Amino acid sequence: MLHVASVETVIVFRTTVALLTAVGDWIWLGKELPSAQSWAALLSIVAGAAGYSYAEGGQLTTDSMVWGVVYVLVLAFEMLYVKHVVTEVKMTTWTRVYYNNMISLAFNMPLIISSQLAVQPLVANSGAASLVASVALPAVQNIVAPWGSLISLVMLSALGGLGISYAGFGFRSMVSATTFTLAGIMCKVATVLMSQILFENKASLQGVACLGLCVGGATLYKPSPDRPKPGATTMLPMQIKS
Repeated sequence: MLHVASVETVIVFRTTVALLTAVGDWIWLGKELPSAQSWAALLSIVAGAAGYSYAEGGQLTTDSMVWGVVYVLVLAFEMLYVKHVVTEVKMTTWTRVYYNNMISLAFNMPLIISSQLAVQPLVANSGAASLVASVALPAVQNIVAPWGSLISLVMLSALGGLGISYAGFGFRSMVSATTFTLAGIMCKVATVLMSQILFENKASLQGVACLGLCVGGATLYKPSPDRPKPGATTMLPMQIKS
């Protein structure tokens, strides 16, 4: 999707995932439908993201719409299915991290190798190899030198990824799929807000206000409780007659 749409447009589509997971939680995972306050909160997040995208020049094309719909459906399925697995398959958080990373490694390594083989002829034929050798490599070496080696940066990245994986599975086990999705959305929004502080490409006042609307909507969201199980009875207080 990032090939055909701006980051702002991607964020807008990302915010709509919570609307689908809220319904999915009710259909498949035994949750109540969100309250009116929670629906208003989720919709305000989508509205804020759409306003930010419009203010910052995000454009919606046919290609971005198609990929956006695919992106949203895949994410919604992943959020609901992984929550189902975490609930039904009893494992420790470390065991889930181990299986998740080992299984993904089996898929990633062939993709990494094949992508490198596909890129090398393009780089060689385009003259980009000399550009990389003369410009990019010295720049990378200057960045890596204080750390000692490139391997140290890779290991640091791996440790960060391990922490994200552990925190993610631990959090998933405690909250609903919608709450976890909403946390991910707020991570994207917070990243955009932080980029406005750390980098020079400042957003417009309207764009920042729309991001504030997203944050405000998230604070109003109230997680849905579990649905009563079929056949469950409610215990009434016993009354003693005098």
